[in-house]
Amino acid sequence: MNQFLMDWHENEKRKKEDRYEKNQLSILNRNLQRILHQIERKIEKDLYKRQEQHVDRQLVSSHIWNLGYLNNLESKKVALEQGVFISLILHCEESLEERTYLKREVERFMSQLGHFDYSLVGEFNRRKQLISRMAKQEGGLQRIY
Repeated sequence: MNQFLMDWHENEKRKKEDRYEKNQLSILNRNLQRILHQIERKIEKDLYKRQEQHVDRQLVSSHIWNLGYLNNLESKKVALEQGVFISLILHCEESLEERTYLKREVERFMSQLGHFDYSLVGEFNRRKQLISRMAKQEGGLQRIY
């Protein structure tokens, strides 16, 4: 009987930790969505159509500009893709007023993603450096995805 109670307690503890992680990821993804909506109103979305299509392949029945389903909001991979996509836009749109502030916010949110999986922060930094290198080449940003 004691083993049953211990197993039950461990199982409940694991479920609670999973719910907490999913809740935190959902908050993180919603914050990234908020930034994306801020940017969306100030840019010409057609310039990023190719990159959009690549990111949309990573999503379940949603679009990068509007994550409709909970499974997208609770995904670490979606948070990574949003962070990279936002970084790409901010790198290209030099005339955005709040560009520096938004870059810092994305960096902060991506460091929060490191609490769940630090390898994703490394992947974000690697892809951000790739964006910087490709931007120096003519027409390079079109080849990122």
